[in-house]
Amino acid sequence: MTVTNQDQAAVDKPAIGSQAGPQDALDSVSKRNWWLVALGPLAGLALGLILPDSLSFEGRAVAGAALWMAIWWITEAAPIPVTSLLPLVLFPLFGMGTMAEVASPYADTVIFLVMGGVILGLAAEKSQLHMRVALLTIRLVGTKPSQIVLGLMMASAFISMWVSNTATAVIMVPIAVSILSLVRSIDPDAVGKKFAASMLLGVAYGVSIGSTATVIGQPPMALMKGYLMESYGFDLTFGTWMLVGVPWAAVMLFIAWIVLTKIVYRPEIDSLPGGKELIRDEHAKLGKMSTAERRVGYIFAAAIFFWIFVPFIAQIGWVAENIPFLSTINDAQVAMAAAIACFIVPVLSRDIVDR
Repeated sequence: MTVTNQDQAAVDKPAIGSQAGPQDALDSVSKRNWWLVALGPLAGLALGLILPDSLSFEGRAVAGAALWMAIWWITEAAPIPVTSLLPLVLFPLFGMGTMAEVASPYADTVIFLVMGGVILGLAAEKSQLHMRVALLTIRLVGTKPSQIVLGLMMASAFISMWVSNTATAVIMVPIAVSILSLVRSIDPDAVGKKFAASMLLGVAYGVSIGSTATVIGQPPMALMKGYLMESYGFDLTFGTWMLVGVPWAAVMLFIAWIVLTKIVYRPEIDSLPGGKELIRDEHAKLGKMSTAERRVGYIFAAAIFFWIFVPFIAQIGWVAENIPFLSTINDAQVAMAAAIACFIVPVLSRDIVDR
């Protein structure tokens, strides 16, 4: 979101210990195990040499490059995004396509769909909208120990529908730990190993399950969309995916909650005195919705509307005749439009600095 007043300097000033600086990056490079860096290309070369001649040169080169990349990915000898760029160098070099042919998949519409979703998620984090959604969900579901677990799972699942799994876990785990601490302050006996385990595992399962509900929930979903379009010419729209994904995620989330709280890690107590007040107070501390929260919420709502409803609206006879361009709008366009809006829609800098 764009900051519009003179507090920009305060926004840009990094918090102590918040991010690694250039020197930290250099230290990381200097400490890297260079034998792991060398292992990738050496293993790839060895594989290319030992494969039978019945396999074409290009086939052996692809196999070697795949092994090289796999080793670097697994060992993180090089940053994961950097490893992903190796085909741009290797494939044209060994005659597996021109630079234009190799580079074109990097600009696939699926990439922009995921990029837009990630930017939307970051906007929700920066504005603290995610925190309000999480606490409100828990408050609505209930404050008994098993209900708190369900609320955390539902909040984790909902956020992971739009935000990456890792980012959602980073968001929700501190909330879970904070709730555990608050519950312990009310009733020390309530926070046993089972309740704590069900809380943290609930976040993990909620994140994993919720991300299957939308096509931007995690990269494999978007890759499947791209594969179906490229191989079969089938455009799996955002709304169509949700028609299957949301019911599936809801059922699996309920099953996971039953297993966690009723079978494997049944909480030590069935009720928590003062639990409702605890969650209510935490929610009240957030205060009224800030300008940033509201505007990010509007952008989210608009994106969801275009993703889910516009494809169906575009098929209505009158709309198809009078507003034909609606049928040409695809999910990646919506994602990028929402992402651009996050950068150009202004908010007050205090909405960010104070948080």
